[in-house]
Order: sequence, then C-alpha cells, then structure tokens
Amino acid sequence: YIDKLHWDIENEMLNLGDQQESSEGSKFVSIHPNQDSLSFIAKTSTYNLKDNIINVFGVNEILVADAIIYPSVEGFFIEKEAFIPTFFNARILTNNSTKYHDFSNASVDIKGGEKYTANGDYTYKDALGNEQYIFFNDISVNNDGNTIARGDVEFSEPFKIGSKFLFKGSVSLLSTNRLLTFEGFFKINSDCKLINEEWVGFTSEINPKMIKFKLDTVLRNDEGDRLSSGILMNLDSKQMYTSFLSLKQRPIDVEIITANTYLSYNKSMSSFLLQGEDSLDNVFIFNEKNCKSESEGTIDLNLDFGQLKLKTIGSVFRDEQSNTTELQTFLLLDFMFNKDALSLMAENIYEAYGVTDFTFGEFYSKSLARLVGKSKSEELIIDIEALDEFKKFPQQLNKTICFTDLSLVWSDKHQAYINKGKIGVGNIYDRQLNSVMDGWIRLSKKNDNDILNILLKTEYGDIYYFEYRNNVMFSYSTNDDFNNLLIEMKSKKRRAEEKKGASPYRFVYCDEEKMEQFEREMRKID
Repeated sequence: YIDKLHWDIENEMLNLGDQQESSEGSKFVSIHPNQDSLSFIAKTSTYNLKDNIINVFGVNEILVADAIIYPSVEGFFIEKEAFIPTFFNARILTNNSTKYHDFSNASVDIKGGEKYTANGDYTYKDALGNEQYIFFNDISVNNDGNTIARGDVEFSEPFKIGSKFLFKGSVSLLSTNRLLTFEGFFKINSDCKLINEEWVGFTSEINPKMIKFKLDTVLRNDEGDRLSSGILMNLDSKQMYTSFLSLKQRPIDVEIITANTYLSYNKSMSSFLLQGEDSLDNVFIFNEKNCKSESEGTIDLNLDFGQLKLKTIGSVFRDEQSNTTELQTFLLLDFMFNKDALSLMAENIYEAYGVTDFTFGEFYSKSLARLVGKSKSEELIIDIEALDEFKKFPQQLNKTICFTDLSLVWSDKHQAYINKGKIGVGNIYDRQLNSVMDGWIRLSKKNDNDILNILLKTEYGDIYYFEYRNNVMFSYSTNDDFNNLLIEMKSKKRRAEEKKGASPYRFVYCDEEKMEQFEREMRKID
C-alpha cells in the first residue's frame, strides 16, 4: 500500500487508501487475543500517531459471529487495545446464510470476531404488507454463536399482530428461526360485542403470513384471572352462555364443551378458531359477525347419574343473540339392567325397522373416530359401507344403549336437554340396530335433581320407557314379555353391589302412568 500511504507530519497523522469506487481498500485484522481475529476492509483510514486512534471509513461490512454488520458512512474509531467504541446508524443482517432478520438504526458494540451487542429497530410486516416497528433493546450472541434479540412493545400505541389481534409484551428472535416469538398478552379485536374481551397471556412463535397462537395450558388475563373458551352453564341460573377467551360468569360454572392449544382467525368465515394438536381434539369456532359458535368433540352435559354412566360426543351450536343451544350427539348410556329384557327390546326394534334409513354421514364418521381412534374408525366405516354393520363390534360402543344420532336442545324454561326430531339408535350392547325411531329423550337438571327420561316407539307401535331419578331406574313397556322379565326378577338381582364412594343403584318395573305422564309433558312442549 506504499503508493496510498501518506504522512501528515504536522498533525502526526498517517492516511491510508482512497474513496474511489475501484479502490480495493485495506484489510484490518485484530491481533488482540480476545477478539478472535476480527477483520474488515476499509476504503480509507487515518492513524493518529499521537493518540493511537484509527478512524476508518468506507467499511462495507463486518462479519461478527453469524451477523453481517453494515456501519454507516460516517465510519468508526478504533482506540488503544483494539477497543471499538459504540458506533451508530448501522444495519445488522442475521444470520449470514439465511438472512432472516434485518435491524436498522442500530447502535453496535463489537467485542470481537465472535461477539457483539447492539440495539436497533426491526420492521414487522404482516400478510397484507402493513409495517410496524419493534425496538430491540438487547441484541447479542448466544453460546452457540447465534444472534439473539429481545425487545418490548408497550401499549401506548396498539401493536397489531394481524388485523384481529392486539399485543403488548416482549418479542424475541433467534437468527436461525424465521419466526419471532411473542411473549405477553394479546386481545382479540372482535365485532361481536356480546363477549367481554380480555388480555390473554401467552408465549408463541407467530408467522405473520398465517397467524396462529400456541396458547398456554391454563389461560389467564393480565391480572392473573383464569379464562375459558367454549359453551358454559351457569350453575345458579342453569343457563348456557358463550365464553371466548373471557372470564366465566362465576368461577364454578361448568364448561359444556371447550377447546384450547391453538388459536387462529379465518377471514372468509369471519370466525376465530380454537383447536388442539390433533384433528380429533375439540374444536371451537366463533363467528364474530353473528355471535354464533360451533363446537365439536367431547361434551360434558353437567349431569351426575351416579352409577349410570354417560358419555357424550358430538357438536354444540350456540347462538348468543337468540340464547339458543343445540347439540347433535353420540350419547352412550351404560347402566345395570336385565339383559334378557334388553335383548328382547333390541330384537323388537330390529324387526320393526322404520321407513327412515339411518345415515352414516360426516357427523357419524367424526364421532366414531373420536370414540375409537382415526385408523380404527376408517376400518369400521369400510365395514358399514360394504355390510351395513361392523364386522367386529368395537368395544367402545358396547354399552347398554347407544344413541348415535341424537339432536338435543337446551331449554332454560325446563332446565333440560330435550330431543328434537327422530332418534338414531345405534345399538343395545353389541346388538347392532342402526334404527331411526320416534320418541322423546329428556335429560333434566331441575331443582338440582338430575333426571333421565327415554321413550322409544317402534314402527309396530311398541313403546319402551326408562326413567332414572334418585338412583333408581324405572322401566315400562307395552311389550308384556319385557315387563314380565322385570317383574319376575328377584329384588336382590335388580340392585347393584354397593361400592365405596358410589351412589346406590337399582332398577324396577313401573306402571304405565309414569310413561303416560312423561308423554303428556313432551307433547305440551312440542
């Protein structure tokens, strides 16, 4: 570089290089033992012999760790012991292979070839191209040599994660990961004003082109209160209501159906979606335009029938504006009863096959999959399509009575789930029926007393009636053979063995009046 080396004797300055575009510049390499051979090329530089300070200009880039640092045109200084003071208005691109993240207006402290600290602005761009700025006040290098950064977003000006979510908290990044991690609280921006919006705590990576939040296992707002999402029952009034990332009306209210894990927004549906890790996990869809929701999965009807066990799978439809709740369900009932009487009943139903065919549609397939698993359900559906029944009956359906297509409506007035329309009876134990029957089913919570009523009518006019209340199952039929099996059965065989912590249970024959009274009540509702 002799031809480019100039002395300024009066100021004791050594000048090196020139600013011409064709200039290759001079390479500077640190020999300081703690700077890992830090190096860069500068177009020009001056060396103050008196103060031992180097001022460099025209440095296009400096490679530090996995980052490319672009100093401003003002250049920077190198002092004694190879110390580089903070320089400003720089750009940082990281990492040097993926180039995922770009900082501007950065203040940078270079410690060596493998270490630097900085702060700077980051441009967050959403799917629509809208830009917002995040100031990362802590940019550094981790033990693996990767750039990490963290910044805070205050709520003085709302920060938007897409058009439907506001955010406050901190944002972090790792240079090897394209996505930013948001930690703090978000709030939905919904058009439905019947839902109280809360700040929801979370930590999640966010893809701005396809926004999906990974939610905490337990949802809490910014005051630490627990939140819920789904269809709930108020235990005081026995009324249903929608809760979507909001507080319960009362902490003890029961979640009839809920979903969690992932939250997203579907613009074409104008709906927020909550779903789990697996396609068979519960799903909750909330439409912000009409305040309606649709849920799928395992349902808790909030009923306690003691030793009569109940399992419910299906869909729940809620209209918050009209205060209506409807369900389409698989309803599986498992209880002690006279098996000969039930076998007689099953045969009677099968022989009196109705004019309406049972439908094995999407609802049936989804519900069956949630009950037995996806792969098993696919095998069973193949059997049904070929044989109209299962080749090998699934153990999960082997219950006393399984209703495999039952529509229910919750009535605030009657404090009960009441069936609407025909009743699909799938099986009685392992006797496959797949019959569509007339009748009524009511599951009541009136006066804190959970009661079950079932009345089924065959095409031949036979009626089978069951009523469960106060730990007793009452039953009657227009089929005398069915009744006689109950009447002639010894009392002790109609009583379940007592179990510690379990309610007592027995089943008995009842007279026709109980059935007729129930039918009169149902006809008034119809």
